Amino acid sequence: MRPHRLVFVVLFVCLVSVALLAQSVSISGRVMDPQGGAVNGALVSLSGSGISGMKTTRTGVDGTFLFDGVPAGAVNVEVDAAGFDRWTQGITLSPRSD
Repeated sequence: MRPHRLVFVVLFVCLVSVALLAQSVSISGRVMDPQGGAVNGALVSLSGSGISGMKTTRTGVDGTFLFDGVPAGAVNVEVDAAGFDRWTQGITLSPRSD
């Protein structure tokens, strides 16, 4: 039996959170199945040169997740959920300049 593809809706909302000399952002998103249903309990991981180790969280019942205080720069996002293919994407985070 072939695992289903995980649909990751890229709703990255990068909010500026300026700490003394370092710039960081918040990342949020929603993990959904191909029919548009929320994927509860998916493991979402962030890694990158500015991140010490790996940050992880699990999606809530509505499929949403949030990371606060992520250093601006290049990061890899990985989503794992039982019964679905792993999803990985590299992105570059930069604070908004409003």
